[in-house]
Amino acid sequence: MIEDMIAIGEKAIHPIDPTSIDIEELKHTSKTDLPFFGNISNELLENGSPREIADLTRMRIRKLAPGGGYCLGSGNSQYLIGPKSIIIVR
Repeated sequence: MIEDMIAIGEKAIHPIDPTSIDIEELKHTSKTDLPFFGNISNELLENGSPREIADLTRMRIRKLAPGGGYCLGSGNSQYLIGPKSIIIVR
């Protein structure tokens, strides 16, 4: 599917929802330079503790940032997420 997206001119894959896609597997098995965005669970951002949010954020950066091609963000629209969760991710 990613090859098809490249063929039609996509410049990035966004958002990548953790409930449906394993972003680590996608990054390590895909043969593309397209950047991947997202994969921080909205459910966690809405209901998680500050520690849980910070831990997942650090883990995503540690595992996905090396070599480039990852932009930290939520896995989907952020309509229910409070400002505290956004500040924690920052």
